[in-house]
Amino acid sequence: YGINDNIYRDAFANWTKEYTNEFFKIVLNREIKGAEISKIVIYPSNIRNLRQILRVKIDFSVKKFVNSRDNISTLAAHSLYNIFGALTMQLTNRATLAERKHPLQFFSTAAVNETTVITFADKNIRLELPKDSKISSPLFGYEANAVLNQNVLTEKLSMYIGKTLISPAEYSEFIKLLRLAYKEYEQNILIHPISVADRAK
Repeated sequence: YGINDNIYRDAFANWTKEYTNEFFKIVLNREIKGAEISKIVIYPSNIRNLRQILRVKIDFSVKKFVNSRDNISTLAAHSLYNIFGALTMQLTNRATLAERKHPLQFFSTAAVNETTVITFADKNIRLELPKDSKISSPLFGYEANAVLNQNVLTEKLSMYIGKTLISPAEYSEFIKLLRLAYKEYEQNILIHPISVADRAK
């Protein structure tokens, strides 16, 4: 949406298919090491059709998708919002102060709307999912929920910056909401071991 649409729509209109595929491969592997992309689909097929929202669907597989430490296993990653889009780029190293004397200026409003579907090879997978999150304000918003259906995990996440100019008076509320969203996002998805008895059921 917004600036994300402008940046990527123009890029995809001018890049070759090979260059586009290489771009996604490089960026994806920064977050998920060893990810192998099998398919990339960009919508709409007529990239210049401004009446349709720009969307990208990436199908990929990865062999090692679990981090294990102290007998606790978690998913290595479960969202890609932080590696694509102008929203993260605008927030990085800018919204860090506890308070401000001067307004915080963004070059554009921005939003991320993401659906991640993970299919596990083990159909008996047992996950401990974080609670649903919802933060809504004219300044900033964040919403996330995850559902496991057998061995298929579906997670939806949306985030937006609602204003381009955050006044010093508004900033304390903005940074509080932003930090809360980061805290909610950083909740791990835990993977519980399956006993032999459970597998036999």
